[in-house]
Amino acid sequence: MDILAYTKNVKTFKEQDILQSLLQVQVSAQDLSNNLDSIKANGIDLSGVSDRWIVSRGIKKHFDSQGYRSSSLVENIQFCLSVLVALQPEVSKLVKGYNEKLWDGKLITLRQTNILNLIEYMNFWVRYSQTLLEVLLTMSNDGTDPERYLNKVDTRFINGTEQMYRSFSLDLMKGARNLIQNLAKIPDIELSESSIGVLEGTDGKGSVDLLQKGFGVHLINPYFWVALGYSKIQLWRIENMRRKNEMFAMKISQAINKRNGSPDPHLDHQIEVLQEAIIKHEHKIQEIEADYA
Repeated sequence: MDILAYTKNVKTFKEQDILQSLLQVQVSAQDLSNNLDSIKANGIDLSGVSDRWIVSRGIKKHFDSQGYRSSSLVENIQFCLSVLVALQPEVSKLVKGYNEKLWDGKLITLRQTNILNLIEYMNFWVRYSQTLLEVLLTMSNDGTDPERYLNKVDTRFINGTEQMYRSFSLDLMKGARNLIQNLAKIPDIELSESSIGVLEGTDGKGSVDLLQKGFGVHLINPYFWVALGYSKIQLWRIENMRRKNEMFAMKISQAINKRNGSPDPHLDHQIEVLQEAIIKHEHKIQEIEADYA
């Protein structure tokens, strides 16, 4: 989606709504980072199953080919998470710097549009990483193939946005400072076809599009900043993320039990119940988004 089409879908937003989205990213990223620390502390190795799944294997191979080598995909993700956590307060500072309690899609500047797009990609990246790692942990625990474990929503999400995930991960690997500095270079000017044409003609696409991936995370939430349904959708998103983090922690315990030869049927049942609740939540989010699209 180009920038003008994107801003047509951005309605009027409170500054607090934008900051809340950033806080959600921060909390989710920190929770995921804590779970990965737990995996490492308990000696759970996901590298074997990562090499077996075509998606995770392809992502790791891409990182390696771009010079970002590490011993495992988990280490790549952990580094990106540390950058994401460092990025959040810097983006919050930029949002607060405008001293505008309302952001109107018809009036926001070129830089403000890129800030919204960046937040959208940050939100997407955490969700993708969490789903990716949960699948690997499930494969390690019970040998379930991803195709059998993933529901239709997650399958479409993982397969349809893999290239986007690879690309934004590389942006994160360059560090938070690099992203913030490049964002600061984008002019804080009014959006119009003529201003965009001049900037792209003189300074290239990067002068208009920070991430150079287009605007809006397609196939997921093409209308992320739709004010009418935003608050309602966010509550469901936050609850779903909380449940996913809870299930991820349970699966770590399940992996420890498996290694120690002490299965816990009650824990296994809890995971099944939580998985069903998450699937229902995802369908509800899709229904709400469809109502406001």
